[in-house]
Amino acid sequence: MSSSRILCCVLAVLFAWCFVSTGAVVAAERPIKIGYLAPLTGSWAQAGADMRDAWMLYVGQNGDKVAGRNIQVIVEDSQAKPDVCLTKLKKLVEKDKVDIVAGIHSSGEAYAIRDYIHNQKVPLMLCNAGADDLTKQKWSPYIFRSSFANSQHNLAFGEWVYKKLGKRKMVIIGMDYPGGWEWLGSMAYGFIKAGGQVIQEFYTPMDTSDFSPYLTALNRDADVVYHFYTGQEAIRFHTQYNEYGLYGKIQNTGGIGGIDETIYPQIGDIIVGTYTSGVHGYPKEPLYIEYRKAFETKFGRLPGTFADASYMGAIFVVEALKKVGGNVENKEEFLKALKSIKIAKSGWGPLSLDAYGNTIHDVQVQKLVRKGKTFDIDVVDVIPQVSQFWDFTPEEFAKKVPNWSEMKGKWVGYKLPK
Repeated sequence: MSSSRILCCVLAVLFAWCFVSTGAVVAAERPIKIGYLAPLTGSWAQAGADMRDAWMLYVGQNGDKVAGRNIQVIVEDSQAKPDVCLTKLKKLVEKDKVDIVAGIHSSGEAYAIRDYIHNQKVPLMLCNAGADDLTKQKWSPYIFRSSFANSQHNLAFGEWVYKKLGKRKMVIIGMDYPGGWEWLGSMAYGFIKAGGQVIQEFYTPMDTSDFSPYLTALNRDADVVYHFYTGQEAIRFHTQYNEYGLYGKIQNTGGIGGIDETIYPQIGDIIVGTYTSGVHGYPKEPLYIEYRKAFETKFGRLPGTFADASYMGAIFVVEALKKVGGNVENKEEFLKALKSIKIAKSGWGPLSLDAYGNTIHDVQVQKLVRKGKTFDIDVVDVIPQVSQFWDFTPEEFAKKVPNWSEMKGKWVGYKLPK
C-alpha cells in the first residue's frame, strides 16, 4: 500500500474517531429534556401545582442530573382541557424537542393525546390521569402510568364497601366525562359483583356549582353514596350534601382526592367519617415522612394526594435513566429499563409496572378523622398489590368486564352475566 493511501486511511480513522467522540460529548452536554403537563389554572390548579412540584422535588433530589447529564424540565399549563393539552404537547415535542413527557391530570386529556404520543413514539409517564383504556384496549409501548387505572381501586373498594361496611344499596354520582364514567362504573361493578345493588346513578356536568337537582332526587333508601369529585367541585358537593341533611343519614364514600389535604382544611368538620380509596403513602413509613418533610421544606406546604403519584412517576423515570446511563436517545433500551423498574421499599409500599405499563401497588382504604383541633386521614385497611385487572387475568377482564363508557346510565338493576 502506498504511503499516500496509508495516510488517507489514518486520516479517515481519525476523522471517524473525532466524529464519534464529538457526538458523545454533544450528547453528554445536551440536557435530557422532560416536558411536564399539568393544570396550573382553573379549578384543578392546586392539584396541578402539587403534581408539578412533586416531580421537581425528586429530580432536584438527584441533583437535576443523571449520569452526568443535566435534566431540564419544561412545564406547560394544560388547563385540564383536552384541546389545550394536545396543543401544548405538540409544542413540547416539536419545538422544545423533549425526550420524555410526564404529568397529565385528567382522563379527557390523556385520551386526547394518546394517538399523538403513540405516533411520535415519545415516552409518556402519566402521573394522575387514570384513563382505563390507555393501559388496556388502547395500550401503547410508549405509555406508562405511575398512578392507577381508573377502575383499579374501585373494583376492590366496591367489594370492600359491601363486605366490610355491610352496605347493600348504592347511589353513584360524579363528573360526566370519561374518567367519571370509569370511576363510577368500576365502583358499581365491584359492588354488584360482591352482591350489592345500584339503585341510582347521576352524571353532573364538569364544574357543577349547584347540586340541588341531584341531591333532592337522591333516593333516601340508599345506605351508601359513592361520589367522584376533586378540588373545588368536591368542596361544593360535600357542602351541599351536608346542607341537604345527608351526612349522618347515608354513608358517603368517594374516589381519590375526595377528602385529601386540598379538601379537609376547608370543610373537615363536614366530611369526618367519609371513606375513600387510592394509592397513598403510609403515614408512619419513614420514607413517606421524609418525602412530605422535603416537600414542605421546599415549597412551604404539605403535598396533597395528587403529588404522591407524580413523585412516584419521577422515581420510575429517573431510575430508568440511571439504568441506561442517561442515554435517553437509545429509546428501545430506555423503554425496556422503564418496564423493569421494581421498587421494593417506598413510602407507598412495593411498586412495579405490569406488562401494559400500569403500576401495581397497595390500595389503601382511608377515612377522615378528627385529630385534636385538626383532622387526619386514617388508614383503616389495606388491599395489597392490586393490579389493574383485579382478580382477573387480562384475557378474562377483556371478556367479562363491560366497557365503562358504554355502561353509563345502565348500572341500575344491572346483573353480571353468568
